[in-house]
Amino acid sequence: MKKLYTFIIAIFSSVVLQAQITANFSASEGYENGALGNNPNWDNGSSSWFVNTTNEKVSTSANSAEALWTEQLTSISGSTVSFEVNFNFNGDFLHSGNALMAQIGFYNQYWINAGASYRDFVYLTFNSSNGKLKISNKSNGDFLITTKAISDWIGNDLTVKVSLTIGTSAATSYLSARLINNTTSESTDIGTYGNGIGPEIKQEIYAYANNGNVRGFFRTVTLQDGDGTNTEFMGVSSVSLSNGSTLGTSEVNLSEFGLSQNPVNDQLELSGLNLGATLSIYNLTGAKVDSYIYDGSQLSLGHLSSGVYFMEIPGYTVKKLIKK
Repeated sequence: MKKLYTFIIAIFSSVVLQAQITANFSASEGYENGALGNNPNWDNGSSSWFVNTTNEKVSTSANSAEALWTEQLTSISGSTVSFEVNFNFNGDFLHSGNALMAQIGFYNQYWINAGASYRDFVYLTFNSSNGKLKISNKSNGDFLITTKAISDWIGNDLTVKVSLTIGTSAATSYLSARLINNTTSESTDIGTYGNGIGPEIKQEIYAYANNGNVRGFFRTVTLQDGDGTNTEFMGVSSVSLSNGSTLGTSEVNLSEFGLSQNPVNDQLELSGLNLGATLSIYNLTGAKVDSYIYDGSQLSLGHLSSGVYFMEIPGYTVKKLIKK
């Protein structure tokens, strides 16, 4: 009998570890046409989004329209929970400058009215100079990654995957995300903030997730381009919340490189790098302050001001660097 109990527990644990909640906005799930906020499992503040059960999609043409999903996992197995949104943008998007298009991430149900200041999320931003769609952190700062944007995004099937990894505190927790163009198979690299890189995870999100609860949201910011036609809209075909990371294997397959000293005064030797690797140094705001093509020689960092920096090399983990 003990073996039977062990077998049952093993099966139950496997199911919990793979726990996932999904919404496809279909009639078979109980969704009805009309305001999303009038449907079960969505906060009534989600009423600027509208359900179409024929297309199995929710959409909006409104700026600042948020959708707060009230579903949550019964528990978080391990240390990471992921929120995934499948969506598209349609319209001409004739913005005269860069425009914040949308936010996607996690919220705490007890701080709904506090808005973005008590949430953790990524921004999707339209870049008017090259027409690309960029992913950035919750401060709209650049991720320390090489590929930050995708092209040919209007009308195509897109996905944002956001994973929250829970540390021993809010300061050691972090959020990772990537943007995928499913139509063209183009993808950004995986960007991360928290745990010493960029903005910290909010205490309200950490505490909520650490108790086994977390919820996902999506929100438009500046969807309309101001030409008066109101032809731009965002449509979401499905959302899911799951245990573990859904970002892909590339987030755990990064190589390591070594620093001869840290903190550093001036000269810094690197080890474990291939010759010809491109090295970029960023400050805490995400601005690039220097770059090198590695040729095996020491780096001269005497021109940098004292402070904390991050060294990013494609294919390698990001290193925190302290300049004396």
